[in-house]
Amino acid sequence: MKCEDVFNKAKEVIGEENIEDYRPAIFSTEQDTFLDGVNAYVPNTIMIWLKNGDCVWYRAMEGR
Repeated sequence: MKCEDVFNKAKEVIGEENIEDYRPAIFSTEQDTFLDGVNAYVPNTIMIWLKNGDCVWYRAMEGR
C-alpha cells in the first residue's frame, strides 16, 4: 500500500481539516544502544502531525 493510500484512509478517520502534515513512518534507534542505529520503514503506516500539535502513527489495514 502506498503512503498516499494510507493517507486517504487516515483522512476518513481523522479528518483532513485536522491534519497539518504526514510522512512515511520510520522506526529508528539511537547509535550505541541495544538496537544500534536501526532505521526501518514501517509498512502501511504514516506519521501524521495534527494542527493541535499532536503527532500520531496511523496504520492502515490492507483491504479494509
